[in-house]
Amino acid sequence: MVSIIDNVITVTQGDTIDVPISIYLDEDRTEPYVPSSLDRIFFAVKSEDKPDAEPIFSVEIPTNTMQLRVEHEDTDKLKYKKRPYYYDVELIRPDNTHKTFISNLLYSTREVHK
Repeated sequence: MVSIIDNVITVTQGDTIDVPISIYLDEDRTEPYVPSSLDRIFFAVKSEDKPDAEPIFSVEIPTNTMQLRVEHEDTDKLKYKKRPYYYDVELIRPDNTHKTFISNLLYSTREVHK
């Protein structure tokens, strides 16, 4: 199960995430950004307990589809806990400009059937 409400993601441990991503760089979210083939976009998840640690996983989002796909092997690394994980989606332009355009919480729920 994957649920996204106001950019807060809830995913069942071990499930696949497969959702479209839209980029809005303006505050009003009126003009969608269309990435070039040279842009790179990453989705990364970190633990709240270790904010300076490397991400638990990071996935590149294809700019031609703007479809975020996180395989079940990656979400299986998200152990159930009461505190949330943190994620962000970052755009890296060809001139090496970095822009985080989504940053929020990710909750992992227990998988009942393994």
